[in-house]
Formats: sequence, C-alpha cells, structure tokens
Amino acid sequence: MTTIDEQDIRHRRQMAEVDAALARNDYAGAALLAKAATDDGLRHPKLLSVLAFSLFEARRPAEALPLLDEADAMTPGDPHILHGRACCLADVGRRVDALIAFDKVLGLRPGFAPSHFQKARVLASLNDPDAAARAYELAIACDPNFADALGERAFGAARQGQLAQARDLAGRALAIAPNLPVAHISLAIADFTENRLDEAGERIRTLLADPLFNQASRPSALSVLGDVLDRQRRYDEAFEAYAESKRLSHVLAIGSWVAGASEALMERFERLLVAARRLDPWKPPSSTPSHGGGAAGHVFLVGFPRSGTTLLEQVLASHPSIVTLEERLFLRPAEEAFMTDAEGLSRLEQATDDDLEPFRAMYWQDVADRGLDVRGKILIDKLPLASLLLPVIGKIFPGSKVLFAQRDPRDVVLSCFRRSFGFNPAMHLFTTLPGAAAFYDRAMALATEYRRIVPTPLHLVRHEAFVADFEGRGREICDFIGVEWDDAMKEFASAAASRTINTPSAPQVRRGLNSEGIGHWRHYRQSLAPILPVLAPWVQRMGYEPDSAA
Repeated sequence: MTTIDEQDIRHRRQMAEVDAALARNDYAGAALLAKAATDDGLRHPKLLSVLAFSLFEARRPAEALPLLDEADAMTPGDPHILHGRACCLADVGRRVDALIAFDKVLGLRPGFAPSHFQKARVLASLNDPDAAARAYELAIACDPNFADALGERAFGAARQGQLAQARDLAGRALAIAPNLPVAHISLAIADFTENRLDEAGERIRTLLADPLFNQASRPSALSVLGDVLDRQRRYDEAFEAYAESKRLSHVLAIGSWVAGASEALMERFERLLVAARRLDPWKPPSSTPSHGGGAAGHVFLVGFPRSGTTLLEQVLASHPSIVTLEERLFLRPAEEAFMTDAEGLSRLEQATDDDLEPFRAMYWQDVADRGLDVRGKILIDKLPLASLLLPVIGKIFPGSKVLFAQRDPRDVVLSCFRRSFGFNPAMHLFTTLPGAAAFYDRAMALATEYRRIVPTPLHLVRHEAFVADFEGRGREICDFIGVEWDDAMKEFASAAASRTINTPSAPQVRRGLNSEGIGHWRHYRQSLAPILPVLAPWVQRMGYEPDSAA
C-alpha cells in the first residue's frame, strides 16, 4: 500500500525529472515524463503546459485547450499559459477569441514579443494586413532580433509592393537566421515584381532543393515559382508548380478545423440552394431607413473572388465622393443568424424592421470603429462572397444597391487556383481544381437564385467590357450609384500605390488598367480540361465564347 509520503516523494522525483528534461531542451522526453506523472495522479500547471505544448506541436490543439484551461485555473494570470491557450484558440478556428486572449497576455506583459507575433498572424488570416503589420512591428520593437517577425513583416511588405521596405526587413531577418524561408520568399517576390525573373526563380529553386526547407513554407515558394514560370510563358511548368503548391496546402490542412469547415460550407450551400429555389420573389420594402453615419449612399460590391472586384473598388476609391471598405466581415452576425439553412431564410423573409435594426446598428458601428468618415459620401462595401448574402443585404439595408462583378468563369477559376489566399473554409476550397470549380458552380447558382428573389437594385459589371471601355462603363457605374464621373478615377493606379490592398490582386491593380488576364485560361486549356464541363453552363449563360476545342 502506497502511503501519502511515498506518493509525495515520487511526485517530487517526477517533477525533478521533467525539469531536467526541459533544462536540456528535451521537450519530447519532458512530455513523456509529464504524461506518466499526470497518469500517476499529479496535477501541476507545468506538467499540464508541457503536455499541452506537445499536443499543439502534434497539431492537436483541441486536446491541448482543456489542459491549458486547467493550468490557468491553478495559476491565474500566468502569461505563458495564457499565450499557449491563445495559440490553441487560433489553431481551432476561434480566431476572434484568440485575439482577445492575446490581448489579455499583452495586458499583463506588454513587451511579450511572441504574443504580438502570434496576434499578427491571426490578424493576417482575418485579412487585416494593416493591423497585422502593426502587431509584427510591435513584436520587432520588443525583440529586434525576432527573425520570424522580421520575415513575416517583409513578406507582407512585398505583397503590398513596398519593395524597399521588404528588402530591408528580409535582409535583417537573414542576418539573424540565414535560412529563414519567409525572408527568401519575400526577396523572390520583390525580384518578381521588378521583373527580375531569373533571380526570383533561382532563389526559389535553391530553397526548394534544400532538404531542411520548412514544409509549411513550400506552398508559398511554389506559388511564386509558378508566377515566374507563367510570366516566362512556360505554362505547363507553371501549372505543375501551382498544382504542387495547392496539393501541399491541402495536405497541410488535413485534420485542421478549416478542412472540416470547408465540407460543412459546401453542404450549407446545397441546403440553401434547395431552399432558395422554393421561394417566390420578395416584395420591395415599404420604407427605407436612412444610411448610417450620415452616408449619402450605400453600395455592396460583390461577385466571386478574382472577378475584378479589387480593380473596380480601387477605381471607385479614387472618386472624391466615395469611401470604400475592403473585405471586412461586418455582415457575419446576420449571416450566422439567417443564412445557414431554410429556417433561417424563412425567418429573414418574415423579419420586421425592429428584428433587423440590431444587425443594422452593429454594421454601422463597425464602420465607425474602422475610422471611416462616411458623412455625405457613398460607402462602397467590397466583399466578393457577399454575393451569397444578397438576402441579408436586401432585408437589412433596403436602401442599398449592388454592383455585381462578372468575369469569364474559366479565368476566374484558374486565377483562384493560382493565387494564395488566407486560411479559411471558403479559400480552402481553392486547394484543388475540382474543389474550386465546384465552389464557383454552387456560388453562382446561389447568387442567381438570390438575384431572382431579392429586389435590391443591381448593376452587372462585366470585367472584360470594363477594361475595354473604361470610361464608358465607368460612367454607367457612376450613374447607377448616384455620383458624377470624375477624371480622378483615371489615375486609380497611382492612388492605389499608396493604399493597403487586402487581396492577391494588389500587384495587378497597381500596374494600372491592362488586359493581360483576359483569356489567360487558354494557356492552361489542357490542365483545365477536367473542370471545363462544370463551367461550360456558366460560360454559355454569361455569353462568353465557348471552348472551341471541346
């Protein structure tokens, strides 16, 4: 029979063994010892933290969270435990909760660089590059030798076209960590942007040939290599690079929250499509509430990713009477309340103005919190996939209008497959070519039904026609949204150079109006052949030239 004293002695020995393993940086051994100790009945925050860390490293954050909750209950306010918990929250997809948790850590230890860094990564995944950049800079200010923070900040600057800053930050990172992948990728992006294709390609190939190259960074590197090969007109090789990039992205996401959420998203689309097809067109609103913040008008710019929404948004942003809001999820509360199933759609159709006013108020408060002064201006809210939220837009904002961007479906899906997006359920569907085509098909089917149902005024903007007749189509758009044409819109590219653009379209938009992406799918016809039949009905319906090789 084991006495209390014997158990206490054994537990002390077990704690000492864990401490010794940690002192020699043997984290795997520490985790095994911690597991044995907890199985023996010893509950200690250090042991729980060690076990949680091992589970987090094994990509099992959902199992790590309860251990950290228990550890936090034992020693409230320990910043290391709170930091680990915040990281787990981010990895299970609870990103808003993660931001709150990181802020709690930083309230206790404002100079804790790892929390600034991880907070920045969450902000970047939420498509808020300005806030992410500020958080990375705080991490660097707290620890000037934080190579990962320097590298990620360089990557963000390179994607925004801030090439001198990207090169400086990448150079500082590499002086500390010569093999840091993200710093080399940032320099390759800078070389590519400056059309130094041989240098960019060589740098990426050297990275990919290194057997120690971090697997998590390979998708980004391969994507840049694909862009280099595409610009060199080596299209078959480019597609191989893009396909491998997406394959690895898909593999890396297996078992994560985002993979399961992607499947659930497509299932939701199917449920909503069945429900929408049963609905009759909604009656126009009997009254239209005034726009929040004193705005003179309210326009939603929607479509599908890579359909020309960023170009259109940047052109409109150049108008002195227009304020733009780029890709913010301000409609998420209403989406969760009404856009998950048939019952939600029915509740939305029957909702009174009093029912909807809280969602309207939250939206305009979010706009104000972003610091946007919309008084007397037209607010353009650009979010491509808000095309799947047209019922919410029509009911909550009955005085609004919709600009719907349209582009050849084959160019759209190819571009979605080529580009790198944030880590979220919708964008995860772009990691396979069939997945991207299926997503486009379901999204367009839903948007078509919603356009039939919702009485909101809508103006279709065909990307190819907009590029071919910029001012003519631009004047039509201005007439629709209620402003006069302004010649400042012709200078959108120079204005865009000084703005943060939150999408992969940033480099193209900053080069100005061009037709280089129109019909680009033809260079990849053979690679796209398996999904062309899925897109063919939309090609025909939208009036694009059919594939002559079909």
